[in-house]
Amino acid sequence: MNLIGFAQGELGIGEDVRMAVTACEAAGIAYSVINISTRANTRQADAALSDALKKASTAPYGINVFCLTGFDTVRVF
Repeated sequence: MNLIGFAQGELGIGEDVRMAVTACEAAGIAYSVINISTRANTRQADAALSDALKKASTAPYGINVFCLTGFDTVRVF
């Protein structure tokens, strides 16, 4: 599955995508992480998913899980 969110964002909603990765790994589910940049005033230095981000250049899976707020989902997509 494609996990889409603030993978490097140092904010609560960014933790959601990081926890989704942990859940996929525990369940043996293949995943790809797509990082969405936050606004300019938010730190984006969380490196917990650095390896996963290096592997993901596209969204290769047929299932997308958006770990974003409704407003941010509309803004990005």
